[in-house]
Amino acid sequence: MGLSEGMEFEFDGRRGSELGLYIVHDDGLFTRQFGLVRDTHTEQIRGNDLPYHYYNENNVLSGSIMLYSEEPWTLKQQRAVAEFLFRDTYKDLISEDNPDILYSLIFKGEPTLSTGIGGYGYLSVDYECDAPWAWSKPLVAEYPLTPAELYNGFIFEMDNISNYKDYNAVEMQIDFINTRRNMNGSASVIDMVCPNSKRIEIRNLKNQEGGHGFIVRGTDKHPLINDERIYINMGLGRVMSNCDEFRFNTCNQNWIRLERGRNKIKISMNETSTGTPANYRDTVCFTLTTRTKFPILK
Repeated sequence: MGLSEGMEFEFDGRRGSELGLYIVHDDGLFTRQFGLVRDTHTEQIRGNDLPYHYYNENNVLSGSIMLYSEEPWTLKQQRAVAEFLFRDTYKDLISEDNPDILYSLIFKGEPTLSTGIGGYGYLSVDYECDAPWAWSKPLVAEYPLTPAELYNGFIFEMDNISNYKDYNAVEMQIDFINTRRNMNGSASVIDMVCPNSKRIEIRNLKNQEGGHGFIVRGTDKHPLINDERIYINMGLGRVMSNCDEFRFNTCNQNWIRLERGRNKIKISMNETSTGTPANYRDTVCFTLTTRTKFPILK
């Protein structure tokens, strides 16, 4: 197979071509599973021809990949490639034939190196992904929000492009801004709009129209404070603060889930705009950052 059939790829943010390394293109990215590979857990009862089905267990994606080196496989090249490929944790691989899809994988097993005259040849190596699917590229959005927007409820869209329904991939981060630095030492917007008893609510209008969305509160003991950063992972059920505040204990754990397709998300405060001086209502009081990636079955 000639070099013209080699395909560019990126692994952990570095191009394989920097080492003269290309994926062998054979009408596909590499030997891989199709769709979900799963084991069924059943029980056969004597006298009953129909087994009892308890549940399915999905297996992570795994397979092999063949790489061509346009450099001779000298000892120096082998060491450079080994350092490039064999990591202690999962890293993202993206190929030029499908640049919007990434595989979070780790190389394992016993690689096979086949060389011919001049030391040119192919490397075959096994891989294992961190999930039963490939991923979309991470989608990151940032929204600087003012008290006026929060009182009315700020609405934005999140598009779940996955073709697998049973996964929640929402991460959010709230960064409270200390506006005292730019307000000649006067009270900050957070002091105005986020005193101890106030709360922030994030709701998916597609599936949380009734009841409450996800709520994080400030309390007398643990108020929402300037310069605080709150990280929320809806999928893992995790809430953390950089200020050693116990935000997990002050949230209602009503985690947001994204339905397939477009979702409308609303973030708001349970306060009225009359509580904030007019010159503060259009001042950014915190920034909301959202990060999502979605399972892609191929």
